[in-house]
Amino acid sequence: MVLQSTGWYAFGEMAHRPPPPPLSRLELITKWQQYVNRARSRYELKAAMCSELMRERVQAMPSQSTTPDPDGALALHHALRLESEARKDYMRVLRIYAELTVHGVVPNEDPH
Repeated sequence: MVLQSTGWYAFGEMAHRPPPPPLSRLELITKWQQYVNRARSRYELKAAMCSELMRERVQAMPSQSTTPDPDGALALHHALRLESEARKDYMRVLRIYAELTVHGVVPNEDPH
């Protein structure tokens, strides 16, 4: 059953829209540049948060202090893990973008 007016077609019990036409190389590059920019912004935000947290810990706990700081250590560990994940994602997206722009390799994934 074909519904020509909407571009939808029925298969069994489910209705599906035909896949969109493939993007041009320029459209792909533009799309992936946006992904790179977003991933870089997320990484920069996480890195800035880690820096601020480390700065606060240093101010709150002088190096001569023998008082343990489990909450601060846990918060710093968590922030560093988030920064690392954001950096890995940024590098992954940047690698895909470089492969597309330098070698013309069309990515087979959507980053998010």
